[in-house]
Amino acid sequence: MGLLAASCAPSPRDEAPSGAAASTVPEKPAAGKPPAPRRGDVSSIGFDEFFALHQRGKALVIDARPAYHYQLGHIPGALNLPKEAGESALESMQDHFKQAQAENRAIVIYCSGILCADARTVALRIARRGHDSRIFSSGWNAWLDAGLPAE
Repeated sequence: MGLLAASCAPSPRDEAPSGAAASTVPEKPAAGKPPAPRRGDVSSIGFDEFFALHQRGKALVIDARPAYHYQLGHIPGALNLPKEAGESALESMQDHFKQAQAENRAIVIYCSGILCADARTVALRIARRGHDSRIFSSGWNAWLDAGLPAE
């Protein structure tokens, strides 16, 4: 059995010819293919920071719970974008995302609580469209436990 050795060092064929400067110009995308869109960042946001943003009107709030739960009650001003929603629902929210970005408002997604992964799923889908978002992982349960209003 032989050993396979690998190295990060450039091979002689990877090096620039003697006397030639290495190119620092990035390669252009192949003809006909647009460059890949910027992927948005996903981060978390704590209760106090989210509450402050919400009170100042500096958050676009997205409820990732199923529509039935949203209809029973949600954080005031929240829009519903359930995890189960298809691409058309995500596309219909695109104007909201762009407006929030133009107004320097954070996109904050929540679901039921710390054990619910729906907010992360929705946040990643939004990120693929190039928008940054924050996950309020304490979610709906923490909002209610704090005695805050609901719609």
